[in-house]
Amino acid sequence: MPGSEDSNKVAKMELKRAEVSDVLSRDAAFANAPIVKLLGAASLGRGRLRRIADKAVLMQQGDAGDSLFIVVAGEARLFARKDRDSVELGHAHKGEVIGEGSVLEGGVRKTSAVAQGQLDVIEVPRDALLNAGVLLPALKSMLSEVFSRRTRALDEMNDFMNRW
Repeated sequence: MPGSEDSNKVAKMELKRAEVSDVLSRDAAFANAPIVKLLGAASLGRGRLRRIADKAVLMQQGDAGDSLFIVVAGEARLFARKDRDSVELGHAHKGEVIGEGSVLEGGVRKTSAVAQGQLDVIEVPRDALLNAGVLLPALKSMLSEVFSRRTRALDEMNDFMNRW
């Protein structure tokens, strides 16, 4: 019967879970991001790749959390509440961190993050960021600067909104 041979062909595929090392080896721009260079493959390798759908919440302010997110691809919008006001703090892009406040101060998420389009992140548990129980000084400094910048943005927007 003509054509029946073609209808019986089967394509076989193997699904493989992406590993952090795969991302580092195939994306030079990401591999050269300051946070990636600072942490290195060993710490990042203890993280888990996650894919977040468009408009899905990555983390919610006030929720428990003890991990740092590093954006691999896509974009996240960051929000925070202060008093009665909720303000947008900006966006996080490839090579930037989310969740620095809970890593620095422990336990509770300081901001909310929502995916804008598909968002790929590496979630690194806090204990993978510690050396003898403390954050490395260079990491603490980097995260503190990001946290300070976002806190200032929240304070400035809150002050502006309260003037009206």
